Amino acid sequence: MIDKTGKFTVLFTDGSFGMVNGNASTGFTGGFTMITTNTGLPNPLRGDMGSCGQGSPNIEPPTINCPVNYAVVRAGTNADITNPYSIYTVNGTTGAITLVPGGPLLYPGTSQTLQINGIGVNKLDGLIYGMAFEGSLNTARFVKTDAAYNVTLMGMIQPPPQNSLLAPSFVNSAAGTMDNNGNFYFTAVTTKAGNGPGELVIDKLWLGKIANVSSVTGTPTPVYYEVDWSGNPCKDFISSLNNDPINSGIKDLFYHPVTRTFFTYATYKLAGDNQYRGQMLELKPIGGPNSPNSYRLHCNDKIEMHDAETSGVMVTNEGAFLILLIDGTVGLIPRTGNSFNYSGDYVDLNKSTGLPPVIRADLGSCTDLQHPSENSGGQKASINFSLRPNPIAFNQDLVIRWTSVSNTGPVSVLIYDNNGTVVRRIGNVIAIEGDQLSISVANLASGIYYVQAISSDGRSQGKMKFIKMN
Repeated sequence: MIDKTGKFTVLFTDGSFGMVNGNASTGFTGGFTMITTNTGLPNPLRGDMGSCGQGSPNIEPPTINCPVNYAVVRAGTNADITNPYSIYTVNGTTGAITLVPGGPLLYPGTSQTLQINGIGVNKLDGLIYGMAFEGSLNTARFVKTDAAYNVTLMGMIQPPPQNSLLAPSFVNSAAGTMDNNGNFYFTAVTTKAGNGPGELVIDKLWLGKIANVSSVTGTPTPVYYEVDWSGNPCKDFISSLNNDPINSGIKDLFYHPVTRTFFTYATYKLAGDNQYRGQMLELKPIGGPNSPNSYRLHCNDKIEMHDAETSGVMVTNEGAFLILLIDGTVGLIPRTGNSFNYSGDYVDLNKSTGLPPVIRADLGSCTDLQHPSENSGGQKASINFSLRPNPIAFNQDLVIRWTSVSNTGPVSVLIYDNNGTVVRRIGNVIAIEGDQLSISVANLASGIYYVQAISSDGRSQGKMKFIKMN
């Protein structure tokens, strides 16, 4: 069959499953790539497949409804960069990890595996954002995908300015996260010369921010905040970094919507260690969460011992801090009462996840946890509106009329196509019942589109479909 993305897939009578190289929109090359030799179907079999076809207007693009927890996982060590990534859902209570079918993640229109790291789930457009590792520490590419494995590539993420040609800067593609307002964060380092010939040590740690990712269509323009890491409980972790300055030591990152800080769980070894030391780290803004000028690294002085390194971290909707290790084990540090200081003991949650024993994985979540100053109603509210005209002719403006809005703050209005790609984003719209918003859609091709209105905290939203005619 040919699915809605244009991929030509083939099922064989022995249960194996593969794809014809190329795409319906760009042409097929005649080559063939096996996706899986064991689908779990009986052997031999007789099977047929059917699809609504490429670009079917009857299929809404898959979007993510929060709260939800995701993992992207591949087998192997850092050297195994050709192994494919797949998407999984993660049960934040039991630690159960379930494969989302439709993968693996590939470069669009090819059979080349996409090495996606540092994922975050964006509440504003329902997509997963991350960084692609392309074989070099200087090639962290910004990417996005939906839960149906439809990938969009953006440009390379430029690192912070390097100190000299001999002391380069690096973006850490392993650690990324999204906040509630559509901003993506990651870490980076600048280096300096060490004591030995050609030796490099980390000079500074940075937190990078790509703002309003739904509106990014090409090369992103990050803003960098320096991280002060002078706190004494961090000294062992910091000293461990100089054994491998190219790797920042932070395997994943999570923005907490209640504390408005960033959490991670660092694993490292000191001289003589047989196991990995695990330590909770937190990045707190200096200058306030809404307008930080830098961040400070705080390290919990509690140390846990592990047989494996950290692979991914996130905070679940229940408030627990979830940690996935590279041996497939899921553990957690529970919240302390109603606070989020995570000072308790590490607890193994699930050692039988079914993942391969050596993995590279990242976690991302969009929880319903929120800061006390934000709407605390608990349930999502609706933003209702009408669209006219619908269908809309090539030279007409699309008019949104707000009919019922329970949210009192500004909303974002997104228009995306039938593949889930955002083609227009208007921020800070004040939606008042009875008011109207006119949007020019003259440059849009004919087809099916969707309008989504969503509040800044992601708790209020509405969606409608319209048809553009040329």
